Order: sequence, then structure tokens, then C-alpha cells
Amino acid sequence: MTARVVAGATLAAFNRALAPTPSSEGVTLTRRLLCAGFAGRLFVKSLDLGAGLLVWRGVERLAAPGFIQHIARRKAWIERACRAAVGEGYQRVVIVGAGFDTLGPRLAIEAMAEVIELDHPATQQAKASALGSESRRLPTMIPIDLASQSPGKVVGAHGDDGARRTFMIIEGVLMYLPLDRVEHLLDDLAVMPCAGLRVAMTFMECEPGEKPGFRPRPALVSAWLRLVGEPFRWGATREQFATMLRQRGFEILDIADGHDLERLWPGERLIGETAVLVERAVVVQHRPSS
Repeated sequence: MTARVVAGATLAAFNRALAPTPSSEGVTLTRRLLCAGFAGRLFVKSLDLGAGLLVWRGVERLAAPGFIQHIARRKAWIERACRAAVGEGYQRVVIVGAGFDTLGPRLAIEAMAEVIELDHPATQQAKASALGSESRRLPTMIPIDLASQSPGKVVGAHGDDGARRTFMIIEGVLMYLPLDRVEHLLDDLAVMPCAGLRVAMTFMECEPGEKPGFRPRPALVSAWLRLVGEPFRWGATREQFATMLRQRGFEILDIADGHDLERLWPGERLIGETAVLVERAVVVQHRPSS
């Protein structure tokens, strides 16, 4: 459900010319993914109508002002970091919780790096089915249950030799996990065998004792997330998260909150979710099983 909402917000940003880095391929693939379902087809058709776009604009203002631009900025920031890493020689991109995002398929089409998507099998099946004729160019899709599995171990179990420099994306995922799972995931990345590891991730930035969420806090969004069984479970201060990363051997290369993203791409601002780019300082060699 959330995958479709984020895809819809991305398409709305394209239609409103709000996306920082609009991509014709991205628009085409996003439309195809959304049109796989009846509700998605209605949504796409409504965006093509001026009146429909105004209606959704009103819905956004009531539910979460600035949400559409925030999603577009977040994705642009991460894609820029990803493409920079590929340009530096990173041979593999791993996208955790890829949902209906089109970066993986677009990178696979360009064949600039090996692309792996980790997500719930039902989401992956819906994505592959929706892309239809494009399926032959899809990323490698590996199912994962983040409630009990970790990305590094899942990738390693599928014949990875640990010889490639890896860029990993964990976008819009950590806030749905409890603290112990976040810590376990970071522990896993700290020892994931690969020649180099750089990670772009987002987390909900909040003060101790404060519930994680966007600010100003949209009550409708919080209620909807509870309704679909996807409430925000974890957040941290910037200092707390930085400490968690440093303790596991990661160096912060860049960080951008809602204010920073708005300065890069002016428009409406939504605060709460912060993007971080980190790099692991140590190369972890593959250990063959005995």
C-alpha cells in the first residue's frame, strides 16, 4: 500500500513539474506500475486532468503539506548519490524495500551496474507483473522479510562472492522497524562482505521521548499508517544515529534534512525525515563456509 502511495506522490511531482530531476523513463515506468490496478488507473487519469490535479493538491494540503515535494527531493538526493558512486566504480546497487520505485529498473536498463532489489515477495511479484514486457530488464529481485532477515545475509545467500563495491539504498524503511531490528540491520551491514560499502538511507529525526513523524505532524497520515498496519516505530536524534553509525565503523559523508533539501530544490518543506550518506571504513573479505 505504501509503495503505491509513494509512487503516486512521485508521479504527481512529475505532473506538477516539481521533481528536481524529472526523467521521461521514470514517468513512463511509474505510470505503468500504477496502472496495473483499478485505483491506480483512476489516479493516473485524474492527474492528466487539470481539475483532478487540483483535487489531489487539496488532499495533500489537508493530509501532509509538502509531502509530494519531499518525496521527489528525497528520491533525487538519493539518486544523485547513487549515480555518483556508480561513476566512481561501484559495481553493484542494492535497493532495500524498493517498492514501486523506478530507479532500479532504470539502472538495469542502462546496464551500468548490477542491480538487486530486496523486498516483500508480493510487492516484487506485482512490480514484475506490472512492468510486463520490461521484465526482461528488471533488476534481480530477492525476497526479504526485514522483520527477521538482514540485507547482507540475504544477498550473500544468493551466491555473492563479496568482491564488488556496493552502493546500498535503504529509503523510507528504518522508521517502520523497532530499535532492535534497526541495530541488527546496521550490525549486519558492518560485516557484510564486499570490497567497499556506501549506503544512502533515511531515518525519522526526533527528540528523545517524541514520537517519530513528519512536522508539522499530519494527524491524517498517522491515522492512515496505523490503519494499514505500518506505523512509524523508530526515530532518533541526529547525534544518536551518528553514534550508532560510528560505533559500527561508518563515516558520514553527507546529511540532508527537510531544510537542506528545500534549499537544494526550493518549494514546500516537510520536516522530520533526514537522508544520510555513509561509507564503511573497512573492507570486509568474504569468508567461505567450511
